[in-house]
Amino acid sequence: MKDIEIIKSILGKAPWKVWKGVGSFLLFEFGRKHRDVNGNEFGSQTLWIYMAGWSVRRKGKELAHSESPDQRIKITAKRLVGQRFKSVWLKKIFLKDAVRHAALFSMDNGYALNAYMYINYVHQ
Repeated sequence: MKDIEIIKSILGKAPWKVWKGVGSFLLFEFGRKHRDVNGNEFGSQTLWIYMAGWSVRRKGKELAHSESPDQRIKITAKRLVGQRFKSVWLKKIFLKDAVRHAALFSMDNGYALNAYMYINYVHQ
């Protein structure tokens, strides 16, 4: 599936689980529920924000970001459950020696997720 088709496949849908992974990872579970051998639930589609800085805002007010305390991230993640993804704005940032990517996801009720590649990340 091409990138654009993957992104379009979550538009109009709401995650049934949003959770903080390792470090600053933020994961959104969509679609049919599955269980792994340890009994953990995951979706048939997962939006996984990793190797990126991110922030979540509601109506312009920041609720949490990738460097926030774990508890704040977990509380914010719970608020995002059930919020439909309405649109995504993909951005490319051109630097002298590199290109960085970013995305702004707009959700129901004034929620927005801004994710951007770490500036010192080197794609290999």
